[in-house]
Amino acid sequence: MSFNSKYLANNIGNIYKIRDLGLKQTNSFISDRKRTMKRCLEELTALYERRSILLEQPIERGKSKRKVAEFLKLRAKTNQSSQRMQQIILLALTQLSEDEPDLGIVTAILEQARELGV
Repeated sequence: MSFNSKYLANNIGNIYKIRDLGLKQTNSFISDRKRTMKRCLEELTALYERRSILLEQPIERGKSKRKVAEFLKLRAKTNQSSQRMQQIILLALTQLSEDEPDLGIVTAILEQARELGV
C-alpha cells in the first residue's frame, strides 16, 4: 500500500486534492491534524503507562513526547543548539568578569550567539 500526500480525506471520507483547497478548507484540515496529533500523543502516553505497569517498572513521565520528538528528529538538533548557546553565553560572561574585558571579543561572542538564533 502506498501513501500519496497530495490528497487528503476528511472525516466523512471525501477526498480532496491539496493544491485545490481554499483557505477555509486548508485551515480546517490543519486544525483537524493538530487535534489528531494531540489525541495520538495522549494515546501513546496511556500506552507507555500501561506497559510500565505490566512490566512492573516505574512510570517515566514525558517519555511519549520524547519518543515523538526522536521519531520526528526534532530533539537532537534542539539539544545541540541549546548546549552550544549555553557555552557561548558562559564564554561571554567569563570575558566580562575579567579585570579589563575586551569588548570587541565579547561583541564577537555575542554575534555568534545571534547567528544561532537567539
